[in-house]
Amino acid sequence: MTLDAPDPVVAQKALERALAHFQDLYIKIHVSDATPELFLRRKEAAEVALKTAEGNLQQFMSANFITSMEHQKNLLLERRDQLKKDLTDARSAVLGSTAKVAVIEQSLSREPERIMQSQGTRANPVVEEFKKKLAELKTQEQGLAIKFKDDVPQLKDVRAQIKELEAALRAEPASTNETIHAPNPAHQALRASLATERAILSEQQERQKEFEDELLKAEAELARLTALEPQLAQLQREVEVAKASFNNEVASYQRAQSSADLDREKVSNVSVVTAATLPVEPIKPRKKLNLVLGVMLGLFGGVAFAFVMEYLDQSIKTTEDVEKHLGLPVLATVTEKEFKKCI
Repeated sequence: MTLDAPDPVVAQKALERALAHFQDLYIKIHVSDATPELFLRRKEAAEVALKTAEGNLQQFMSANFITSMEHQKNLLLERRDQLKKDLTDARSAVLGSTAKVAVIEQSLSREPERIMQSQGTRANPVVEEFKKKLAELKTQEQGLAIKFKDDVPQLKDVRAQIKELEAALRAEPASTNETIHAPNPAHQALRASLATERAILSEQQERQKEFEDELLKAEAELARLTALEPQLAQLQREVEVAKASFNNEVASYQRAQSSADLDREKVSNVSVVTAATLPVEPIKPRKKLNLVLGVMLGLFGGVAFAFVMEYLDQSIKTTEDVEKHLGLPVLATVTEKEFKKCI
């Protein structure tokens, strides 16, 4: 700010008073109409809104067993990929065990359960049984013959049995061929292998079923989290908005509090950078500047005047002017001096 005045002292004092008045007026104009209490209430309301948004988010995450959506999804994706690999391996193992069981069963069907161990002859057990029975009948006959006559029916019946048994004994061979069979070791080994392979197959099938169930659970959990992701993102955005609003209200309250403190102390952000000083030399008139401007103005004015006069001059001075303005050819030219001599 500058002030021109005839007296330098008057100019200095007037400028100092003007600056002081401007500072007072600036403070009065920029006194905040909103008190810090208003911003405090807004800050408290924003804090309540922030806590509500954070509570809703925490309740949603707790109800749906979410700690970190991105981390949980990454773990599930890794587990799903590993389960797919394990399931593929388990299915391959089941196919391999199934093929082994089929091969062993086919081999087992071609092996007899028992094989012949030795072959020979021995006494016919039927003959031995007949002889024993025959001896008993003869003893019985002798006892009856002592007690009864030959025409007694009971004695006749015993003798008839003796005849039949003797005839049957004569018809039976004295000895028979005997073949001894024993368990087939190959059959037993195949049965043991089959039992072992069936146990392995059952275990592989159980592992396959377990991997299938775990894969279904992982995919279901992944689908559940994916379905919850939009709602979680909405709640997180609400928390971010509430947090930004709370931070803004805190900053506004702090500014209002600072402004109120400055208003009470009559302090503003407008300050005098350089105090009004008493000039040593007068600022007017600037002789050198005026001289230079006068010379330049004279030169430009003279040139401009010459151009204007030339433009306004309607007299004929050259042969070209005659031909241009009169449209007549020029045969000769006579100066004014020569013309006067002729007269």
